Amino acid sequence: MPDEEAQYDAEGIRRGGTLVSVQTSETAQAQTIMQHSDLINVHERANQWRQGSWTGFDPNALPITFNGIVKPPLVAATDTTTDTIIAN
Repeated sequence: MPDEEAQYDAEGIRRGGTLVSVQTSETAQAQTIMQHSDLINVHERANQWRQGSWTGFDPNALPITFNGIVKPPLVAATDTTTDTIIAN
């Protein structure tokens, strides 16, 4: 995975998103399931972050909070067959 893509994934998770990755021989079924989810385009989202002065993932940055409460841990899985998807 290119470093730029990894930064998008890491920043999306830091901002409260969930990275979902699937390894399956049932690609069409997995895509259908994912299409029924609340998906975002990570490239479009990264462009929005840049408009707000984001320049790249900062491993020292704190997780984004809502009303001072740190968001709960996120679940991640691995995928070698589909594009990266971050769901909010």
